[in-house]
Formats: sequence, C-alpha cells, structure tokens
Amino acid sequence: MNPPGDEAPVAEAVARALATDGVHVEVDRFALNRANTVARLPGGGGPALVFSGHLDTVAPGEVPWERDPFGGEVAGGRIWGRGASDMKSGLAAMVMAIRTLARARVAPPRDVILAATAGEEVDCCGAARLVEQRALDGAGGFIIGEPTGGVVGTGHRGALWIELMTTGRTAHGSMPAQGVNAVMHMHALIVRLARLDITQPLDPLLGLPTLAVTSIQGGLKVNIIPDRCTATVDIRTLPGQSHAAILAQIGSEIDRLGAEMPEFNAEVTVLTNRPPVMTDPAHPLVQAAMSTAAAEGRPARGPVGLPYFTEASVYVPATGLPAVLYGPGEAALAHQPDEWVDRDAYLAAIRFYIRLALRGA
Repeated sequence: MNPPGDEAPVAEAVARALATDGVHVEVDRFALNRANTVARLPGGGGPALVFSGHLDTVAPGEVPWERDPFGGEVAGGRIWGRGASDMKSGLAAMVMAIRTLARARVAPPRDVILAATAGEEVDCCGAARLVEQRALDGAGGFIIGEPTGGVVGTGHRGALWIELMTTGRTAHGSMPAQGVNAVMHMHALIVRLARLDITQPLDPLLGLPTLAVTSIQGGLKVNIIPDRCTATVDIRTLPGQSHAAILAQIGSEIDRLGAEMPEFNAEVTVLTNRPPVMTDPAHPLVQAAMSTAAAEGRPARGPVGLPYFTEASVYVPATGLPAVLYGPGEAALAHQPDEWVDRDAYLAAIRFYIRLALRGA
C-alpha cells in the first residue's frame, strides 16, 4: 500500500512470474522496500513497445469490506480485492501477455518492455526513476494499463495538488482580538480560490478543468484562537493550461489578501504537479490499439480521455512519445470498498496486449 509503498515484494513476484526463457528481467531496489521491475522480450528491430503498470495500491480504507481486500477471491465472474481494478488487473494482464509470448517462443516484430513501477499513487517516483536512468531509451510508445473499461484512451487531465498554510497568533478564546485567527484567514483564502478563473473551452475528450478544496485542518481547542491552518486543493487541468500561471494567480490572491487583512500570512506548497497529456487520435499507435480492441469485441466507442492522471504524465513530457491508455478495470471502482474487475474483461485484456505486441505498427 502507498503510503508507505513497500512495493519490493510485489516487484519480486512480477520478476518471478516472468522468469522464463527469452525474457530478461531486472529488479531495481532504490529505497527502503521500494523497487521497479523492468522486463524485456526481444523482438525485431525498431522502437520498443512499453507496457507500463504500477505496483502500488491505496489502503483498503476505514469502511468495512464484505470481502477480504487482500484475498483475490474469484466469485460471480469477478476478481475481488484492493487494486483489482486500479490497476493490478492491467499489470497482471501485461505480465501474462509477455509470459505467454515467451513460452510460445513467438518473437514480436519489436522488443516489448514491461515497466512495473513503484509509487504511482503518490508521486510517480518509480516512473521518474526509469526516465532518469534512461531505462526506456529506444522505446517508441507506451501502453498504460490503467482502468479504462476496455476502451482505448489517448490522454488525461493534469493534476496540480497544493497545500495552503495560513499562520496567525494564539490568544484566549474569550479575547479573540488579542490573536490572529489562522482559520478565519484560511476561510478568506478559500473564498477567493472558489472564484479563481481557470476556465477553458470544453475539451471533447477531457471535459472542463476543476478546482476542489479537499481537506482543512486547524485549531487546538475550543478556547484557543488558532495560529495555524492548512488546507489541500486538487486542481485538474486541460492541455494548454499552465500550472505555473495558475500558481501565479493563487499568489496574486494571497498578495491581495495581505494588503486587505491585517497580519494575513499564507504559504503555498506544491504537492503534485503532473501535466495534462494527449496523443493525437490519428497516431498509428492509437489506431493500432483501436483496431486491436475491435478485434477483441471490446467497445467500439473511443478514443476517450481520462479524468485522473497516470504515469503518462511522466513519460510523455520526458520522451515526446505517444501513450495509449487501456486496461480491463473500471475507473469508478478505483479506491472503493469491495473493488473488483470482471474476469472476462481481464482475460480479454491479456489477448489485447498479445495482439498489440504482435502488430508491426
């Protein structure tokens, strides 16, 4: 689970599953119990096709599950468990596709690489490490197994997560004028953020940008004026929007409040900064994925855009390569109690990845 991560045992399990003739596998341990697994199935010449999936999951949560979140139970045509939809089914299907090709001694027209990464649920540290190590040099495109319901995706919105902190001065609750109330100052800042103009024209695949205040914490006791308050904000963006410009807008609002309110003080910390990405639907990799999905009898609609970010936000800006999003899971089940994936959709994803690996495009 992430945090804290602890992906190393899963990385080793993926390596064991791919330990067969013809597949070169490496496990890269880079921090305490953190690891990536990279496997390569040799093929013909030309740029390699990278299958990418993350090893970590979120915690089961506080709401009780009806089924064991770590049981991997198969019942009712579904596979149940934390990560079944997001996105261990996609990762497992990629592992099985490469293993099947290797054991059948079928050489694809180009190398196929599996990048099983740490840390996607928090900071994409595993994908960033692969880029820094140049471990994926020679790649020609990425297939990312996030939950798309068996529909081909070509991009996703960006994510700018920030923490706001206002500071003040404590005083007795009966004498509020003797202090500076950090909670009230945070309230004023949140009101300004709610009016922040981040509007963009409706994107046909990604919709509209969003801004949501997702947590707020402040105060010690009912009779103490709070001297510190923090809040987190989740901002989702579209291609063409500048995260730096949005941060500058927030900074301007803080400056205005500082001029309007005595002793107002606020700081902004960027927690996550992932740009939006989009691959041209006419790109040969997208078209190959679309026709491969159609051959599996999967939904003909698409391509689609995704509201959540993926490791494409690390790979695409760093490499300039196309990325396709395709997995058997359903996004609506991600991070939910009693998460599951349809067993037939999982098996169809294995066939999809095999077919795509064997295509020349």
